[in-house]
Amino acid sequence: MVLKLLNIVQPQAAVFGKKDYQQLHVVRQMVAQLNVPVKIVGAETLRAPDGLALSSRNQYLTADERTESIFLHQMLAEIQMSLGNGIKDYASLEEKAVKALISHGWHVDYVAIRSQNTLACASPG
Repeated sequence: MVLKLLNIVQPQAAVFGKKDYQQLHVVRQMVAQLNVPVKIVGAETLRAPDGLALSSRNQYLTADERTESIFLHQMLAEIQMSLGNGIKDYASLEEKAVKALISHGWHVDYVAIRSQNTLACASPG
């Protein structure tokens, strides 16, 4: 759908939010691989003071759902901070996050640290 839209509109630039980093990455790859003449710009995610993304969908959350969403954001921020501090035991960071989410009542399919450039499983060093 994005490719069709870009082909119809033929913009010089298209802005995608960084909130969905995987989508932004896939669109950038598609544009590069198919030589679509458009600059893909990643826009920062605006956040409320509690850290929750200012998203039209988030306005439909109940108070309890909002609290849970904030908890998820905090867990991801903790992982990001640990990585920024040089911690490279990815399996341990992932396991710690899964345990924290489960102890908070979540059903967790997975937590995975990925390479920013390829979205492949990140490997230390």
